Amino acid sequence: AEILGTNFNISLLSLANVKYLVTFLPVPRDDLELVLQPERKSWQLSTFGKLDLALDYNFSTTNKFFIYRNPIVLPRYFLTRNVRVFRQHDDMLKAMSGASLETLRHNAFLVWPDSIEREPPKPINSSGNITLIANQSDSLILDVETDGKSFLVVTNSYSPFWKAFVDGKETTVLPAYHAFWGIEVDRGRHRVEWRYAPPYQRASFLSLNRFWSFEWL
Repeated sequence: AEILGTNFNISLLSLANVKYLVTFLPVPRDDLELVLQPERKSWQLSTFGKLDLALDYNFSTTNKFFIYRNPIVLPRYFLTRNVRVFRQHDDMLKAMSGASLETLRHNAFLVWPDSIEREPPKPINSSGNITLIANQSDSLILDVETDGKSFLVVTNSYSPFWKAFVDGKETTVLPAYHAFWGIEVDRGRHRVEWRYAPPYQRASFLSLNRFWSFEWL
């Protein structure tokens, strides 16, 4: 229990939009709200009691988990005021682990090696609003309005097969905070869309096209 209480980073969990924690063991932290706990705790029972509890867990609806709510979770989509650039992934991850939630909220962390010739994003200290338009398994559409150049972060898992479009024009998706989506957004109101385009979709289309070609020869 003490390990769970001291060896995880609540700021990083909040950044990742983790609203609830579910665990077999208690997490003794004041910054988490206990929502539900088991009536019987396994470490307080005898060997026979643990066996009886295991059977109860497997064959009944008895609650076996501690459930905590995180009250300081960050939004799923947000604009940052600044970008912090690192040359190495290890340096960035170390800085993230020691950063406060306020720092993580207003500074997108990016790895930008010397091999990249263009300049990294340079947002200004702007503010704005984000409205969710549509969210599906293979697409996400946001309406973004900002009073200055900004950097938009979406805490979905980064993949090179997710493509981003601002007002219909494709833009580069950067791996913000090592694991999430990040794109530059200019001043004004914009329709921002992500589309999932995995390589197997193209392979399937080519295979189907070849099949029909052979069928009609």
